[in-house]
Amino acid sequence: MPGVHDQGHGQVVRWVQENVPETVWVGAVQTGTLGYWHDRTINLDGKVNPEALAARRETGTVLPYVVQDSRIDYIVDWAGVAGWVAQDAAGFSEAFELLLRDEAANLAVLRRRIPTTPEN
Repeated sequence: MPGVHDQGHGQVVRWVQENVPETVWVGAVQTGTLGYWHDRTINLDGKVNPEALAARRETGTVLPYVVQDSRIDYIVDWAGVAGWVAQDAAGFSEAFELLLRDEAANLAVLRRRIPTTPEN
């Protein structure tokens, strides 16, 4: 990413650029940098995504929204999101698989088992 100082989220952008087709939607809690470099990014913290906020208020988590109501096929964020695959909320652990967890790089990747968008 030319001209961008290392700010702790470049590894997420690099992974998405190298591994996710441009037509596929990516979700993340930390979306500022990723959203700048990847147009199909969906925020999951609720600050800029009213649907995620409504789900969090209704159920205490965004996971039902991700599984049932979003087009998200990948979640790429800091390593902590890898723990989401152990969650049973709305069938999240059945809908998503852990593709990568790299603690040293502070990177985790979850992938929807049955994509909502063709990757070609």
